Amino acid sequence: MKIGMIDVDGHNFPNLVLMKLSAWHKAQGDTVEWWWGFGEYDRVYMSKVFDSTYSQDVPEPLNAREIIKGGTGYGLDNRLPDEVEHIYPDYSLYPEMTKNTAYGFLTRGCPRGCHFCIVAEKDGRLMVLPCKRGDTLWSLYNYPTKGICEIVITAVSTLDGVTVINTNNFGVLSEEDVGKTVFLTREEAEAALKKREEEDDETVR
Repeated sequence: MKIGMIDVDGHNFPNLVLMKLSAWHKAQGDTVEWWWGFGEYDRVYMSKVFDSTYSQDVPEPLNAREIIKGGTGYGLDNRLPDEVEHIYPDYSLYPEMTKNTAYGFLTRGCPRGCHFCIVAEKDGRLMVLPCKRGDTLWSLYNYPTKGICEIVITAVSTLDGVTVINTNNFGVLSEEDVGKTVFLTREEAEAALKKREEEDDETVR
């Protein structure tokens, strides 16, 4: 078989999926090369790490009998077969980027919740918050009167193991605040405010 490879992300960094596919096909005696428009291919692999936020898709080639798209940029429902996943990658695909270099995973998962990244969903979130960027929260306040205000999450970030929730008009919140002074729904906030007012009335009596 003649195999063509398309690095949709643009050869800016080694694509480990394509490196493993190349190694597997070469082990089967197939010919592997970067796709170009004047060849004829039995199969072409198109792979990308990032979605369209960073890597726009490219047109499917017309000179291939079969086209297979994969990688996290196309979604999380595609996986390499075990015999390909665990093969030694073909570093010759990226000779300039992989000289005296080896790629692998020391850890998987991520504590962050960046809106543009799927690592946490794919490999596991080390700590999962019940809210994310763009969500609306409801917070209690005491001054000048007791009440409830609406806040919007602008980012969720982690530094040195501490996760904080950045908001549009309420500063920075801690993950421990959720469910205590900050709530996921207005109904929860109203119930908490009512309970606080009843406790204050008992104190006055």
